[in-house]
Parts: sequence; structure tokens; C-alpha cells
Amino acid sequence: MMRLMGQVFAGRYELVDLVGAGAHGSVWRVWDRRERRYVAGKVLSQADSVAIVRFIREQGLRFEHQHIVAPLGWVGEDDRVMFTMPLVRGGSLSTLLSDYGALPERWVLLIADQLLSALEVVHAAGVVHRDVKPHNILLSPGNQPHVWLSDFGTAVTVDEDVPRLTRLHHVVGTPGYLSPEAAVGADPDPLQDLYAAGVVLWQAVTGERPPRDGAPVVSAALAVTALGGFIVGLLAPAGSRTESAAEARRQLRRIPLPSEQPDEPIEVFDQVPALPDGWGTPDVTPSAFAARVDVPTVVGPAPEVGQSAPLAERSARRLWPLVLSGMVSAIGLLLLVAAAVVWFS
Repeated sequence: MMRLMGQVFAGRYELVDLVGAGAHGSVWRVWDRRERRYVAGKVLSQADSVAIVRFIREQGLRFEHQHIVAPLGWVGEDDRVMFTMPLVRGGSLSTLLSDYGALPERWVLLIADQLLSALEVVHAAGVVHRDVKPHNILLSPGNQPHVWLSDFGTAVTVDEDVPRLTRLHHVVGTPGYLSPEAAVGADPDPLQDLYAAGVVLWQAVTGERPPRDGAPVVSAALAVTALGGFIVGLLAPAGSRTESAAEARRQLRRIPLPSEQPDEPIEVFDQVPALPDGWGTPDVTPSAFAARVDVPTVVGPAPEVGQSAPLAERSARRLWPLVLSGMVSAIGLLLLVAAAVVWFS
């Protein structure tokens, strides 16, 4: 893996250092020579056609929003493909919960509002994320929460005429965060993301991991609090669950935000290591360069707290022909055939 260090993709993206690795590839800090900024780059082998198709699918779901990680682009070279995205430096909510356990109520309320504001925009675009969990909620470093909803590789549009990358009635998601209806193969629905958000908030309040099967148990002591009652509404059966992210945010704003307590210091630390020797250009944060990203379809302005997101146009329908064309030219016929098998199976 480290032999890739210093390699330049497409004459533009130089791999600086490895910052993470997973089942589907490696994540690098990358120097963008053209824009002169650091970004994150996920490097995949072209042999992993399913993962590549999912990442290309994610490129067509771009949301310009202060709490959503927007993909920047992708390039193919030799036997590898690299997808670039903003470099979010604070790790994930999963990391924060591992460090601190249960979070103060103030932090949970702020995280809830930011996460729901992201889901409000996603759902307004007719998209269901399908994998809301702490690992996919990234954080900027600092002593106040700033979350970023990431990883739209399994997201799906609810439009009937847009191709899907997974079969209907096929269970997609992470055990423990699946709503009861999603766990038995129900069609994607925004309510399923709200259930997952409820599990995330329950985990942030209790510091406990959710059970893999069945809903987390909200204790009587938690249920009688305003925040606990709010979480119960998100975890309710589909027929009585909070009806939308916008409605959830309206309910959330009725809960008073506690003042910051000096005896409850929480800080999100920078999880990206120092630059290797020879690299010294200052990093640029996602919020600083978001305005410079050439986003072909904007899903709407970032809503302020207290406002509902506007109904957005569906980006996926217009971008699919371009995505398919790019797949053919950059990855080749073999990947296209593999993608088609996954697509229509």
C-alpha cells in the first residue's frame, strides 16, 4: 500500500500519505496540484467493480450543504480508480463516542439538528441515504460539534424511473441501524433514515452500542425527558414515527439548549497526522473551499436552523448519461459489463 506514496494520478493528484484503509480500498491525503489544496482520495482497484460503480453513483448525488460531504470528482489510471472528496479532519462520530462515551445533552442536540438539516436536504431531493450511522457522520476539529453526513454509496432515489444499484426488497444498511421495515426488505423510504438517526442519537445519549437485532431500549428515565421523548418519536414504528426530517427539526427546536458546562469539556481532535517531511502547504478545510467546487447540480442552499430546505431538483436523473459515458472511457468495457450485471440483477 505504501508503495503508492508519491504517485500522481492524471498528472494532478499526488498521494501524500495514507490516512485510512478499509475493505474496499485505501484513503489518502492527496495534494491537488491544480487547485493547490489537500483533499481526501479513495483509491480502489478496477477489479472491485461493485465498489467502483457505487462510488460513481455517489458522484451523481452532489449536495452543496454545510453538513454534507460533497464528492469532488474521480479519475482512472492504469488498474486503479481514485475518488476525491473534502478532507474532513476530525474523524467520525464513532471515534468521538469511543473517546468520550455518552455525550452532554447540548452536544447531542446540536448534532441532532445538524444531522437532520442534512437529511432534510437529501430527502427533499428524493434520495434516501440508507446507511446513517456514527461511522458515516464525520466531524470537523474543535470544541463545538460540526458534523458532515458522508458516504452516499448505497443511497437511492425514490423515483421509479431512475436505475437502482441494488435489487428491490433487498436489505441494505448496517445491522443495529436498520428500521424494522428496512430489515425485512421494505422499499427505501426517508422514514428509514429518521429511524437510523434516532439510533445514532440514542447511542450518543447512552454511550452504548445498539443491539444488532431489534430496536434499542429507551430507559424510563430517558423517556420522560424532552430529548428522550424526541428520540422515542424517531424510533417509533413506521406508522407513528416522526413524519419527516423537517418535522423532526421543528420538534427539536422546542427543546431548550442547555448552556455549556465547564465540567463537561468535549473536543474533537484533529485525526489527520502531521504532514510528512517535505510537505508544508497549509491544509484547506472543506468549508473554506466548498464555494470553489464545480458542482453541476446544486440541491439548494444550506438552510438555516429554523428553516425548511427547499424542494430540490433530482440530480441523479440528469447526471446518469454522463456517469455512464465516463465509466466507459475511464474504466473500460469490462467494468461496464460488471456494472450492468450488478445494476439489473
